[in-house]
Amino acid sequence: MIFVKWTTILRWKRRMLDAATHGGDYPYQYSSDNKRFLQIGPRDVLWLVTTPRFGARGKPTLRGRARPPAVMARLRVSKLCCNRTNEDLRMTEQDKKPVCLGTQIPCCDEPGVLPEGVHPASGAWSIVAIGEKDPEDPKPLQVTYPVLYNFFGVLHALRFKIKGGETDLSKYLEFVEGGQYLSSAQQEAKRSGKEVRNPGPYASLGQIFQTLRRLTPKAACAMNAAHERAVLGKRVFFSYSWADVESFAGDAGKTRAKWIREVNRGLDELGYSSWLDQHQILAEQDIGGLLEEVLSDAVRQSVVFVALLSESYGKTGSWTLNEWESAREQLANEKRKDLLVPIALDCGGDPGRLGLTRDDTLLLGRSPTPADVVQAIARGVGLRSARSEQ
Repeated sequence: MIFVKWTTILRWKRRMLDAATHGGDYPYQYSSDNKRFLQIGPRDVLWLVTTPRFGARGKPTLRGRARPPAVMARLRVSKLCCNRTNEDLRMTEQDKKPVCLGTQIPCCDEPGVLPEGVHPASGAWSIVAIGEKDPEDPKPLQVTYPVLYNFFGVLHALRFKIKGGETDLSKYLEFVEGGQYLSSAQQEAKRSGKEVRNPGPYASLGQIFQTLRRLTPKAACAMNAAHERAVLGKRVFFSYSWADVESFAGDAGKTRAKWIREVNRGLDELGYSSWLDQHQILAEQDIGGLLEEVLSDAVRQSVVFVALLSESYGKTGSWTLNEWESAREQLANEKRKDLLVPIALDCGGDPGRLGLTRDDTLLLGRSPTPADVVQAIARGVGLRSARSEQ
């Protein structure tokens, strides 16, 4: 797993689109000037991760604040190349481990010359990993616009091999949860109700993945499962009112969190990647509108939008109304309207507040259990699929 700057990705996309326009055929590839890249071998899987930045209407932008970590590509390595000659690679006696890349990377037909169509990194020299079609990938590679999806929800499950053992991302998660990314002045401004413009907790992810990290087998399985669900379109955004969930889940706080965990577990068992605020982000950290931006982008990346129509859902000025409006905006988009499945689960709310009738909803009851919600979502997806086939 390796981190790629968002600016690098935008340049890469533009090059791929330009190549497609002119009839070129570029494979997935990633280049680095880090010698640790020599640890990669053919048939290895390289996860390229980033922190996206999107502007108005979900358009990629160089400016803006970092969103939660996302996967740019799952790259099954076919071969490595290097643009340095053996002469360039002569090391000093202190290194004690002379390395000849011309021998270790046999795909270079001519020492120091990369094959046509292979692009080096911006550094003085580069090791380039070239991807191939992966038979284990659920969908073919999309070279001009690779899948980008949030994987914050699986960060807690990731472990990496290091010399003498394993490590995880607990320190990074503590950093995100603790709010240390705000200076004392910014914290005081936030407490006084002032707008705080800050990159947010996700911008620091690059510091964690600056060097190549090797996943443990169990962590690789977690990433593969998240990747498969994302590219197969099993991405659910679950929109609900915290206060109402507290009222029908029982005691506030821990019980609400348990109720949400049960919903997430049920969706996971159905094979869905669920986007819930307590699962994918830390909702209390609304730094100058960053949370609103993140939620809007999460709706954009979803395939199923579920609204839990409880008593206060969709009230003016509420988060749920913002989420619903984001979904309506996607449904009004000609390119997106057939890709987003809206499901309204009626549990005592007011459908008319959202411009819906009772016939537009699935009746759930005033105090649904997590199992009730999961079954209703499955039923709603099934009904929508049946209609589309008719």
